[in-house]
Amino acid sequence: MSDTPVEESLFQIIHCFHHYAAREGDLETLSLEELKALLMDNVPRFMEKLVDIPLGIMLTELERALNGLIDVYHQYSLQQGNYHALYRDDLKKLITAEVPHLVKNKDAETWFKELDVNSDGAINFQEYLIFMIKMGVTAHEESHKK
Repeated sequence: MSDTPVEESLFQIIHCFHHYAAREGDLETLSLEELKALLMDNVPRFMEKLVDIPLGIMLTELERALNGLIDVYHQYSLQQGNYHALYRDDLKKLITAEVPHLVKNKDAETWFKELDVNSDGAINFQEYLIFMIKMGVTAHEESHKK
């Protein structure tokens, strides 16, 4: 079974992290220098805004992965016309289609209740990122089992 776009983005982020963490030998921790290199090499447009140095417009692997996460959020949030909110049905569709291999022992309703931190009945982008972090941790653990 092939990976979904979200799973692929998470695996790309994990691969990028390991690539830079391995430079000083610890695959699980980035030193300050490794972090600087990762950011300058993989998110130059973001760093350009911070340091005001033009670095070109080519998207890096990590930028493409981040854009993939954003695109998936909007794909499901726009189903009910709200660019900034995933509702229960949207989250259920997203989980079923995008991360079926990573969601363990929790149904969509349980995830929704856990992720709706501000209890407004919708998952905003920041709450979605909490979900992506949890999926990233799971994907990272799974990558070490292979």
